[in-house]
Amino acid sequence: MSQRRDPLKVISIISAGVRLYRDNFKTYLGISLLANLWLLAPFLVLILFDLLKTFLVTILPKSGDIPGFLWFLMVLMPFWLIFFAYCAAQFLTNTGVISRLAFSLLINKPETVRQARQELKPRRLQFILNHFLYLILFFFIFRVWQIIQVMVFYVPASFIPNPKLQLMIQWVGYLFFVIGFSWFYARLFFPEVPLAIEKNLQLGDAIIRSWKLTSGFAWSILFIIFLVILLTMPLYLLSGIPLIFAAVYAMTGLFNQVSSLVLLSIINNFIKGAIIIYFLLNIAILPFWQTLKSVIYYHLYSQQDRHDTDF
Repeated sequence: MSQRRDPLKVISIISAGVRLYRDNFKTYLGISLLANLWLLAPFLVLILFDLLKTFLVTILPKSGDIPGFLWFLMVLMPFWLIFFAYCAAQFLTNTGVISRLAFSLLINKPETVRQARQELKPRRLQFILNHFLYLILFFFIFRVWQIIQVMVFYVPASFIPNPKLQLMIQWVGYLFFVIGFSWFYARLFFPEVPLAIEKNLQLGDAIIRSWKLTSGFAWSILFIIFLVILLTMPLYLLSGIPLIFAAVYAMTGLFNQVSSLVLLSIINNFIKGAIIIYFLLNIAILPFWQTLKSVIYYHLYSQQDRHDTDF
């Protein structure tokens, strides 16, 4: 006989996440800072290479060493990808530490940051492989759902002579795609959390665990995600300020016939500024998302048969 599962109380879940986040803000902020620095490191290396390339192209335009330097960058690219994978593993592990600490408080078995790190350090490879599998799965879902959208809505709409009706059907298809894809996202909302908390999980088990636990709760989780996005959106919009300046400068630069090379260089700097601001804001917001995932996971886990779970 299956166990009755209580519905997710959206406001209670968000409130619990806020309380955990607030009460442990300094601890989580320090972990998030380290996590985001790991994630930022590969892009700082790219920026360094870009600045060096720009210096050589502008200061030494006739140097015969420039092509050699570009080839040197191409040779370094595989090493950069390895470095990126290592940094991504460190980032994911640190996000797992936040989730694990939050969950340990929920079950009244608090851990220290050091204890959580020691527990998750051997799982770094699992974190990156799990996330890679997660991205592949979502890309597959995206493509399949996109094909369904085109075949069910866009192709039939192309045979309708009425432009307004055709546009309406296309918009319904777009809405169908967004809602369906969001449902899949909610079902796979916390694939890294089981890996951070449970023991003896193999590759893919954490994703399967997320899928099973969220069965019947996708719309509630989606509503929680929507509300949290509304709450955090004003902060994330701050990272768009440099992009607004970039757009304004691009328009004024075109009217004033500014050199395209100079224009692209300045716009590129604005984009880099937007990325840096986003990372800074993410340091504060990331712990809240991880805490929220732990609260949802705890609520769903507490209603399951616990004999198949090893902590």
